[in-house]
Amino acid sequence: MKRFLPLAAALLWVLSGGCASTGNTTALSSPESIAANNQAFSPDFNSAIMYVNRGIAHYEKGEFDKAIENYNQAISIDPRLAEAYNNRGVAYDDTDEFGKAVADFNQALRINPNYALAYYNRGNAYSGKRDLDSAIADFNEALRLNPDHAKAYSNRGSAYFDKGDLDSAIADFNQALSLSPNLAVAYNNRGTAYRRKGDFDKAIEDFNQALRLNPDYAAAYRNRGVVYSVKGNLDSAIEDFNQALSLNPNDAGTYHNRGFVYSKKEDFDNAIKDYSKALSLAPNSAATYNNRGNVYLNKKDYDRAIADYTQAIKLYTQAFTLNVDYTNYTIATKNLEIAKQAKAAKK
Repeated sequence: MKRFLPLAAALLWVLSGGCASTGNTTALSSPESIAANNQAFSPDFNSAIMYVNRGIAHYEKGEFDKAIENYNQAISIDPRLAEAYNNRGVAYDDTDEFGKAVADFNQALRINPNYALAYYNRGNAYSGKRDLDSAIADFNEALRLNPDHAKAYSNRGSAYFDKGDLDSAIADFNQALSLSPNLAVAYNNRGTAYRRKGDFDKAIEDFNQALRLNPDYAAAYRNRGVVYSVKGNLDSAIEDFNQALSLNPNDAGTYHNRGFVYSKKEDFDNAIKDYSKALSLAPNSAATYNNRGNVYLNKKDYDRAIADYTQAIKLYTQAFTLNVDYTNYTIATKNLEIAKQAKAAKK
């Protein structure tokens, strides 16, 4: 009997730290903090401060819309308040409104061209827009103004990683950790870079350290699980994915990865459950359709396999405008032909 071998799409990774995070906003305590930046303030400046700081309080609670409303009020009182634009930009960045975020950081920098944090935050927004060269340029400027900003090194490292420059990425993560040895995100991201270079033992060491520093770090569990999977330690991989999902139950990528491991263990029913859950959370994941199709093919459910491969091809085709790797499209196309041949052979 002919054996059909479908191709799996890659496991899914998560690199942390590229987006704006808590601590990128600027709190204000008195008009003197602005005067130090040679900015004039209005008679109602204290009211503007109140709105900025109240906006920060809402931001810290994850209430981004309310934060933005308060920053809007601050700006209406004092349109020269660079911190209000910076903070509103951070809130926009956290809601994936990267264009609005960049516009606000631009305005903050027009008011105060030496505002290092605004360069850093704009770099984060450019990373979100996948404009990696602009992101790196902004992180460079942020570091020129503040050479001890560990997170700027870490996030520049993430941008280098996304460009495929792994050596520069690792160098930046190293520098971030020399400045801030307890920066868990830098260990997670360096571990991901080591994994991409094939240095799995160093990768696991870094993920372990990230988890020692932050035991609730879902991304580090997910990434360590991927390395365990690549090394063939499937039970440890599933344990890590379980832990990641207990911390972040809506992470489609972790369901995808656990489904991949279940399929390698030939636990096809659990694999289908995980791939289906991943698709309920991320319905445009071509890789997940491809991999679920593989499981259906192994179960000899050829019609469902063909349907999943067809959907994967459709999604990969739509994604070409986003410069998605052509290899994955080719994998799905080959798998579709395999499924059709298997169905025909059954007749």
